[in-house]
Amino acid sequence: MPENFLSKNQQYALKLETTPGTPVALTGGDVKIPPFFSNTGYVPDYRRFSNDQVSPDVGQAADYVGGKIGRIAFGFPFQTSGVLGTAPAIAAYLEACACKQQIVKAITISAPSGGDSAFKRGDSYSAASGTKTGIIEQDISSGGTLRYIPLTGGDLANTNVITSSGDTATASGASSIHSVKFTPTSDAQKAATAQRAVKNSAGTAGQDRITRIRGAMGTAVIEASALDAMRITGELSGPEDFQGAGSFLTGFTYESSLPPIFRNSNIQINGQLVSPSSAKLELGNTVSLDPDPSTDGGESGYVCSRVTSREPKFILDPRKLRPSLLDDLGLLGSGVTFPVTWTVGTSPNQIEITALKCQLRENTEGNREDLWTWNGTIYITRDSVLDEDFCIYFK
Repeated sequence: MPENFLSKNQQYALKLETTPGTPVALTGGDVKIPPFFSNTGYVPDYRRFSNDQVSPDVGQAADYVGGKIGRIAFGFPFQTSGVLGTAPAIAAYLEACACKQQIVKAITISAPSGGDSAFKRGDSYSAASGTKTGIIEQDISSGGTLRYIPLTGGDLANTNVITSSGDTATASGASSIHSVKFTPTSDAQKAATAQRAVKNSAGTAGQDRITRIRGAMGTAVIEASALDAMRITGELSGPEDFQGAGSFLTGFTYESSLPPIFRNSNIQINGQLVSPSSAKLELGNTVSLDPDPSTDGGESGYVCSRVTSREPKFILDPRKLRPSLLDDLGLLGSGVTFPVTWTVGTSPNQIEITALKCQLRENTEGNREDLWTWNGTIYITRDSVLDEDFCIYFK
């Protein structure tokens, strides 16, 4: 039976691990998204020990396998859960790509006073005698809607709010859900147990092809073009936990919401609306594995994966924007940063991707008198520890 046919009958499952590198049992409940055939696959990666100096204790082999990991490539629709405030099925994959998940709430407040009379994004707050605490999610310096992330004590309601900087405001009414938010994290990275299964041609029970890795982390690209729907592609790497015959997981239900369509996108560079034919956010993670020759490493020789660095960036191709406008806006100056926002869909099936500090590191190619700037790569950066490289909102 052709491999192409078999690959179309495949199943992906993923579950975050309590202890990185310790596999968890997968069930049908961990199968949540149907994969795209063209973006999926499994590649074993043998880490070999090079025996340049042949010696009696290792024999005459030029090299030999010292460890084995697996790489599971995935491709899924990038969609919301369809319910405001409920994390989508892709949440576990984003967390395995070193993103943290937070629920953002919103409430009406009076104009801040005291301190510098402004609530700043990243400030901590307390309310109701300190029993309610959280983080301010967006700058606000006048009365209006306060976006915040509750940490302890629950939602704000009809109470004074004071920030760590000494700014005070009064919250009124009831809180509403703004979004489920994902941002890169360096702390408490979450590894996962991931599995790919391919249906065998005869449909014989227990004879499907199973490949499973543990302690897996990875990177991904969120993209869409022309009339296409939003999608996410990526790769997870981790020590191989199992490879062989098995059975598809049963009792699963795929997420039913539809991915937003790119033609309904609103993309802005420094507040200027642009119309690219495609856009994508590359998470830009570099994944490394922790070797361990002890029992923890097992036969694979590794314990788990970790994201050791990242360089996220937007790629807009082409930007329907006069190249000279980039100079007019001062975006090509050394050290100049600017915001980029990509919104697609409508609530509760809306996705917004924002990065407040972006940078053009070099001028893009193209005729200065033309309307097109091809292969525009915008690097995402930050100025301080409190800055977030990028935010993905499902709202």
